[in-house]
Amino acid sequence: MLERLKKEILCYLPDSIREVILRVSKRCLEGINEIRLRIGKPIILRAKDDDCVIKKIDGNEYILSNAELSRIFEMMCKNSIYAWQDEIANGFLTLRGGHRVGISGKAIYKNSNVYSIRDISGLNIRVARQVIGAADSILKEIIKDKHFVSALIVSPPGFGKTTVLRDLVRQMSNGVGDIKGVNISLIDERSEIAAVFNGIPQNDIGIRTDVMDGISKYDGINMMVRSMGPEFIATDEIGTKEDIEAILYAVNSGIKILATAHGSSMDDLMRREELARVINKGIFDNIVFLDKRG
Repeated sequence: MLERLKKEILCYLPDSIREVILRVSKRCLEGINEIRLRIGKPIILRAKDDDCVIKKIDGNEYILSNAELSRIFEMMCKNSIYAWQDEIANGFLTLRGGHRVGISGKAIYKNSNVYSIRDISGLNIRVARQVIGAADSILKEIIKDKHFVSALIVSPPGFGKTTVLRDLVRQMSNGVGDIKGVNISLIDERSEIAAVFNGIPQNDIGIRTDVMDGISKYDGINMMVRSMGPEFIATDEIGTKEDIEAILYAVNSGIKILATAHGSSMDDLMRREELARVINKGIFDNIVFLDKRG
């Protein structure tokens, strides 16, 4: 993990910052989940169960300057911020390796939509990790009579449902044992599942998976149903009226659904009108709830 960190993330940071980060314990660096960069604030590394405030050689906290953050952002945009305008308007960039960089600053509107973000004040580098086999423990819930079935994966934020979804897509696409693989259209609205970079998925999502990246679930589902002939549509964090309309369109076209949603119980789901609608229609053969252990 440390070599990936150096090659795919730390390369965007000034030497002075990179050097102090690399002095942090190897254990912390191997378990790192996020690097938080905020103007006028200390740099913070977030590992699984702890935060690490970065300090300079003299023992003082490393306070990030405006110029440093601006330079980091420019390097992530390959010195062409305009070329990354669409991604910036969505509030994040995706780096090589699938690492996602959240952006905070001043939103600029155009025709009632966010057009850009300027006066960047903070970056949150989320370290991407694909966990091969993450879905092994629930795979049996997605199989019936030697066929894959529609399923909804549910958990509160941070419990690993996107990680599980990614691995389910990989395994279902490749095939498992004597169960043949299926054609999957993956709608990756926030570039988190496949982690497409320059048109190439950075994560292993299987040999029969087609990705529509950086598109709304409504538009992506409708486009893939019409053009790619999938057996399954896979997508993350459904819940809006538009999401549900697109899912119903896919189901009415004979396509099965693999999706995730926020929640911790069936009551949580049923209190959300649109989710309750698809659940009551029997769209999902199984609903799987994850706890902190996945």
